Amino acid sequence: MIKNAIKQCLLMCLCTGFFLFVGCSDKDYYDPTPDPDPTDVGSNPSGLNFSTTQEVKFDLNYDAPKGFVSVFDVYAEYPLDANGELRSNVTPIAGGINVVGTSQLSRVIPSYVTELYAYSSSLFVPQLSYAKIENGRAVFSQVDIDAAVSAGASSRSIGDKKVDKYLTSVDDFYAWTENGHYRNDLINPDVTLTIAPEVFTAISQAFPPGKRVDPIFYRDATVEIVKENKDQGGAKVYVSVISAGGSYNNSLSYFTYNGDKEFKDFSTEEINNLKVINVFRYADVINNTIVNKNAGLTPGKYAQLLYLDEEGNYSEIFPVNTKIGWVLHSNAFVNQISDVNPAREWLYSTPEWNTPGKYGNNFTIFFQTTDNEGNPFNCFGFEDMPNGGDGDCNDVIFHVLTDPIDAIAPPPSIDPDPIETEEAIKGILAFEDNWPRQGDYDLNDVVVEYNSTVTYVQDGETVNGGVPVGEGDITVKSVKDVFSFIHTGATFNNAFSYKVNIPRSKVKSVKIDGEDYATIPDGAGFVIELCPNVREVITPMTYGVTPKVYTVDMEFVDGAVLQDGFSQLAAPYNPFISPRETAGAEIHLPMYEPTSKANRSYFGTADDRSDQSTLWYVSGENNKYPFAIHLSGTNDGFVVPKEAAKIYVTYPRYSSWVDSNMTTDRDWYLYPAQ
Repeated sequence: MIKNAIKQCLLMCLCTGFFLFVGCSDKDYYDPTPDPDPTDVGSNPSGLNFSTTQEVKFDLNYDAPKGFVSVFDVYAEYPLDANGELRSNVTPIAGGINVVGTSQLSRVIPSYVTELYAYSSSLFVPQLSYAKIENGRAVFSQVDIDAAVSAGASSRSIGDKKVDKYLTSVDDFYAWTENGHYRNDLINPDVTLTIAPEVFTAISQAFPPGKRVDPIFYRDATVEIVKENKDQGGAKVYVSVISAGGSYNNSLSYFTYNGDKEFKDFSTEEINNLKVINVFRYADVINNTIVNKNAGLTPGKYAQLLYLDEEGNYSEIFPVNTKIGWVLHSNAFVNQISDVNPAREWLYSTPEWNTPGKYGNNFTIFFQTTDNEGNPFNCFGFEDMPNGGDGDCNDVIFHVLTDPIDAIAPPPSIDPDPIETEEAIKGILAFEDNWPRQGDYDLNDVVVEYNSTVTYVQDGETVNGGVPVGEGDITVKSVKDVFSFIHTGATFNNAFSYKVNIPRSKVKSVKIDGEDYATIPDGAGFVIELCPNVREVITPMTYGVTPKVYTVDMEFVDGAVLQDGFSQLAAPYNPFISPRETAGAEIHLPMYEPTSKANRSYFGTADDRSDQSTLWYVSGENNKYPFAIHLSGTNDGFVVPKEAAKIYVTYPRYSSWVDSNMTTDRDWYLYPAQ
């Protein structure tokens, strides 16, 4: 009897131990440390959304013609080095294409970002702007770029290297500012022309700052009159500065010759006999893209050139066969006296007259573009640094206007490609798989890293569902999403999927690792079931595993998906895991609605307090942890949370972030415990 009693006692102990073990199996591992958080999550829904993102409206505030198109990248820190070049150790957090006066730009970015720098590689807009985020809006203003520069060698000079004639005087040509300095804009231009935005866009696309130009445009910029107006017996010539992007205060002059000889074949004596006529003491624009100088010419205001004949007479009419050469007086304008310092470097449109810099002796580009009406715009530009600078030859660009409009021999025409740019988005997704019950809140049952590359395009007329939406709308061409499964600390067999809230009819194709994929329709969007079982593709409960990587390529119907508003639809989309052990369960981010396939009977049970209307995947007011979380803007160096230890053990600042209702320590996930 005693032996039977002992056996029964032992059996009861074993059974009790077995049930205790099974009772712990809902968690990944037994956590022997006391749980400081209440097991009673509370009866009321939590007011915490656990969001690490913010939506910010961008006001780039560019002083450029309405309709001008430019590309931009946005950084969370100052992105330039001491030479004014982009630093290699910083990456943009947003980007896209801006159409002045048209684009409604907003982006979803990390909530910890408070200041932004917008960098543009386009001409005619500031290269760098700054904004502080206030009330969900970033209003940008230009930042001056002070880069180290060097002068270089000297060029040959005309005569005694002095300007022989100024077309205008200071008093009647330049306007005063309130502080007593010259604004250096034309008061009474000889011609005023509104330059179409497509002209600026084409030039900007063809000659981006900091990139050496196509050799076909890297040429002698001598203008030759080949056609006359019969009524006037020649041609009239006007010049306007249309772009400037440098810290140098340059000046522009010209010289003329009528005959069959080329300037490059002139003898030293012939060069010395040329007369130098200054047209712009201050050859800059009011909206300089590098430095806000609060002074400069307005693009589209033209000064008329005068022809100097062999007898020394000046005339408005340039005879056929007249050649016009150019001199850029590099950094020669002296603001204090509003005059040109002749001792500064002279750069010529005739390459043979220049001392070679690092890219040779050519410091000019010469090209033609047209507006939508077919009107030609013949332009030339200078590299203003005598050592050759960066070879982009767009430090200052001029437009030569003639009467008749086709009076000069046309230079090569630019034919820019459609404007495209890429935007990179990245982050971490971490899930608890015990929903609707509490988990151990280590948030490592499934950990996914994502890197998304969005390609935006502007290419003429676009359509949306067959309805024209206007010329030049910015659309999404394609998206490449790379999902890397870096950890699973789960005993459950979890699938990973995500819903894209874009109509499938707007998507041309979806490929996973290069193979066509048939998406699953769901409401107004579709679902991509990416990984059927995370435990089968990476080693469970192991840190530092080789990630399983999936690449998803989505190509959109031309013009179907607009840039405006896409940021709210982009990666990480609506991601979720589906534990095979909990039939029909889907575990989404807080406030993200489940798909139509989800078993909705789980909502409002156990520790879930969702109302299936406005609240999804929320727990009670006493619970400080989510069932899933998105960590925006990070993945490099992310530390996977410790197993069976709540997230604050690995990331100590998590607690203050939650306690402050997500208002402080918003970058908590960038600072793991040491």
